[in-house]
Amino acid sequence: MKFSKMGLVLLSFGTLFSVSALSNINALSTTNMNSTTNDNSTMNDNSTMLDINQGRTTISANIKLADLNSDIHSVWIVDGGSWYGYSTNSTVRDEIKDKYKLLENDISATKATIVYALNDTTLKVTIPQNPVNVTRIYGNGLSLHGANGAYLSVSDITCSVDGYSLTSVMKLVGNKISIYMNDENKEIDYEKYSDLNSIYESDAYFVLCDKNIEEEGK
Repeated sequence: MKFSKMGLVLLSFGTLFSVSALSNINALSTTNMNSTTNDNSTMNDNSTMLDINQGRTTISANIKLADLNSDIHSVWIVDGGSWYGYSTNSTVRDEIKDKYKLLENDISATKATIVYALNDTTLKVTIPQNPVNVTRIYGNGLSLHGANGAYLSVSDITCSVDGYSLTSVMKLVGNKISIYMNDENKEIDYEKYSDLNSIYESDAYFVLCDKNIEEEGK
């Protein structure tokens, strides 16, 4: 039986939509989910209020934990292959400490952040105006990256591991998926998803790299 490439992508990304943020994070593999090899983004650029939709949104910005409000259930990053989370709610913080690692430092724009909001809200952030150069490693499997103040075209994203090619790129805005499929025969349900062509300065995004069919046959 041949599974559609779209189906495989949604199977990989589908864990983002469970009701519980904690069970959602637990279901994702973190083996390759480090965003960059440079963590020197500054925290002193001019701040802005970023609109955050209800649900899960992937963003890239300098975030001070003290600026989180009660409408934001939790924020999540990956560092060293482990999930780190933080919440202003003490009960949620205890749950995070029990199952994951508690984030204790402010978040740099070089890290991709998943924001889980209970309601539409805003978040005070800074987006680098002159971002440092970072090396984005698109490894095998699923990886998560921050734009770090840079504009990117999805057509410029290539996998970093020999024998692997790009399957898809995806970002979330309030649980709504924008997706790019590297397949001329792609079939996207536009009632559920929208095309993704660009990564903007405050975006974070997932990349899925699969082994080439030719390599699999060897």
